[in-house]
Amino acid sequence: MIHILRKYNKKILAVLGVFLMISFLADLGFRRYNRMPGDGASPGKFGNQAISAAEYQYAYQAWQMLRGRDLGFPQMAGVGPNGQPQYTLIPVMDIQLAERLAPAIPTPYREMGLQYALSTARQILQQLDPMNFLLLLKEAERMNIRISNDEVQRIAGRVSDLPTEDPAFRKRVIHDWLMVFEAYTRMTDAVKVTPAMGVHQVAQEEQEVGVKLVEFKAADFKTKVAPPTTQPVDQFFQKYKDTDAEANEFGIGYRYPNRIKLEYVRIPLPKLREKVTDEDTYEFWKRNQQLFPTTQPAETQPSAAATNPSTKPVAAASTQPTTRPWTEVKDQIRNRIANDLASAMAKNTLQAFNADWAMYRQGVAAGQASNVVTSLGVPFDGYVYVQKLTQRIQTMKDSRSVLPETVQEGEWLTKQDLGDLPGIGKSVIRGADGRSSGLFADFAFERATSFMTDAQKKQAMENQVQVLAAFQPSLPFRDPDGRYYIFRIIAADPAHAATTMAGLETKVRNDWITVKAYELAKEAARQFLETAKGNGLDAAAKSAGDLPIIDTGLFFNDPRFPISKYTLLPQAKAKFIEGAFLLLQDRLKTGNQHPVSVIDLPKAMASVVTQLADAKPAIEHSYFPQRVADMQRMIEGRRALTIAATWFNPEAIQKRLDYKASENKERPAPGRNGPQAPPPLGF
Repeated sequence: MIHILRKYNKKILAVLGVFLMISFLADLGFRRYNRMPGDGASPGKFGNQAISAAEYQYAYQAWQMLRGRDLGFPQMAGVGPNGQPQYTLIPVMDIQLAERLAPAIPTPYREMGLQYALSTARQILQQLDPMNFLLLLKEAERMNIRISNDEVQRIAGRVSDLPTEDPAFRKRVIHDWLMVFEAYTRMTDAVKVTPAMGVHQVAQEEQEVGVKLVEFKAADFKTKVAPPTTQPVDQFFQKYKDTDAEANEFGIGYRYPNRIKLEYVRIPLPKLREKVTDEDTYEFWKRNQQLFPTTQPAETQPSAAATNPSTKPVAAASTQPTTRPWTEVKDQIRNRIANDLASAMAKNTLQAFNADWAMYRQGVAAGQASNVVTSLGVPFDGYVYVQKLTQRIQTMKDSRSVLPETVQEGEWLTKQDLGDLPGIGKSVIRGADGRSSGLFADFAFERATSFMTDAQKKQAMENQVQVLAAFQPSLPFRDPDGRYYIFRIIAADPAHAATTMAGLETKVRNDWITVKAYELAKEAARQFLETAKGNGLDAAAKSAGDLPIIDTGLFFNDPRFPISKYTLLPQAKAKFIEGAFLLLQDRLKTGNQHPVSVIDLPKAMASVVTQLADAKPAIEHSYFPQRVADMQRMIEGRRALTIAATWFNPEAIQKRLDYKASENKERPAPGRNGPQAPPPLGF
């Protein structure tokens, strides 16, 4: 035995070394993927079962991957001024939930519906943390959820090009997320929407009613309201100072929403077009004639075997020109050259912006922002910098001596205000395919760091999504007329309650008077209603002094469609339609062909006394079955959205699992570093 060991000493040691290495790696993988208990205190328990430190470490690592860069699908985020597409990674979990929710969002454009659904899914899932994910996984295990390897591999294959230090770990994370998502899916699939339910809903939406009405508007009763003293006005302000106007019954509120001030550079495409000469267009045409082909009619002649019935005509060579004349396409070329020049100017502007922004950002980090010397010799955080920058851009070859325009919006602007701005308000980021992938107002408010939580900032960094710090230049936006815009936020004011009535006193006083006048209008409407019930609307209006009667004509039970003869604010329209169709129900219940009722519209500060005048049932038209199928999907999507809002709610999760955190508030430190934050996007 000894001589055998001596003879094969080196080989045996080599085999033992390999065996020990395999054992070590197997133990490491066993601990990582099977969540062996490790050192550290338990972070809590669900029911009577304690959660180990190793389990929480795994959940932390998995959650970092689920929300990070190596488990997402790329989505177009826009096109830079150099014409290259810009991408961002959307987490797999966001996309899967969005696909489930998309039918709940009615929109004529599928792409837009998916974007809204993705935003909703992101808001739902962003509230989770590693512990919530671990509890959801435990819940899925209790439900005996099983996921096939094929499903895991399908997603793993789609993200295989994304870099990761541990592909096996990524597959495990995919598997566990699919378990969580399948548990949620089972809940949404528990109650199916039947075709009968779809037919009922479509029939409700497509039936029509027409009403006659008499309006009692608060505006007509203001003269009957005595001017208020200081005390009731102050009490009124105190009541609504921390209320959002959109969330209030009357549309009254003095809480300030998120607001910004901004300045921007606009590339004036029309002026560039004027600089493109006929010589420019002719040279372009000469060099690129293949871009302007003309369609030639096929000239045919019989072949030699003309008597053969299977003979096909043979195309004869055309002697006509194959390129459209320059005179026909010169305006098209002029537009193309102008667009290229505008794109080049936007690129040059953003590059200059970004170079000085990098220096300014370093100065901010060092507390020396005011001492940073820019390439233009003026402070970066001033409007003079923007003006000097455009003067430099004007001297460049691509600018053709055209000066980019500068605008500074000095007033506080809400998101709605931004959308209403001329030009830039309708601008978008466009993808390489020319489709819109982001509205200016949405981008400005969703990417402003002043309005983001630390978690949102971190996630944006992990997903390589550009955020906007103060004075940071944006990506280029383009309006429907082809003008480019690069903006920067120069001040931000996060939402907050109004602290004083300074600047609001007149509005508060007028609002108080309007509310009191609305109360009088409601009282008058109810008095009129009693007369109308007994004598009919027409007679009641005549006896009350020939009050005007509005006949709406027929309209659908759907706020998306207009009421042709009665205009209402969108906020009040849905409530009016609901009240009008209740009259139809009243007719069916009582047999009264022309029931009368009052509909209060606080958003419009009016009460209307309505009488059912006409009704038209839905009919089964040629596309009725498709509408029913779409309605089924929409109802299912709404249910999925309702369930998601509670299923992924942290408080609901902890309640379902009877989770109790340990007295030791500090959770065990993660054993594996999360993904490193990349630098901000630049061009």
